[in-house]
Amino acid sequence: MGGVPLTQTTVADDLTIRVLLDDGRMLLVLAGELDTFGAAQLAPWLSGAVVIDMAAVTFIDSRGLRVLGRALRAGAHIVIRDPSTVVRRALDVAHLNELLE
Repeated sequence: MGGVPLTQTTVADDLTIRVLLDDGRMLLVLAGELDTFGAAQLAPWLSGAVVIDMAAVTFIDSRGLRVLGRALRAGAHIVIRDPSTVVRRALDVAHLNELLE
């Protein structure tokens, strides 16, 4: 995975958000649990065109899905790259499959 690191945020030891610039696009690399606390930290990054690598996400709840849906409704262009099995299942249940790359 390429990219130039811009910043890194760790949320309650459960989610790490690495922010990279990859070929002019914002790339967010998430690792851990995308729950209520993680969703609140992720939300500010979800505007414009964003690619999210979710290969290392081990848990996602309704708040995590809700923050993605809200960003889409607000006009963000989100693409999810390499979703973990947990994320893929949750996106399928929430009918958010169009986010998958």
